[in-house]
Amino acid sequence: MNTIDRREIAQGVHFSAVRDSRFKTMKINAVALIPLERDTVSSYALLSQVLTRSCKEYPDFTALSKKLSSLYGASLAGGVRKIGEMLALTFSVS
Repeated sequence: MNTIDRREIAQGVHFSAVRDSRFKTMKINAVALIPLERDTVSSYALLSQVLTRSCKEYPDFTALSKKLSSLYGASLAGGVRKIGEMLALTFSVS
C-alpha cells in the first residue's frame, strides 16, 4: 500500500514521506534550493562533494566508507544541479 505524507516543518521547509510496503530500503533526500549566483556556485559544488567524503568523526573517505559498509551497505551521495535560476544542492542517504 502506498501513502504520501507532506508536512510543512518550518516556514518554507517541507517534509515529504512516501511509504510503500513492497520495499524494505529507506531513502532520505535533502534538497536545498539556493539562488544561482556567479560568486557562490563553485563553493556549493565543492560543498556537496566535501560533505559526502568526510566529517569530524570520520575524517577521511576510507573511515566513512567503512562505517557505511557496517550499516548494511548504506550509501551517501551529494550533488548539485541547475533548475532555472536556482541551484539545487542535494544530499541522499539510503
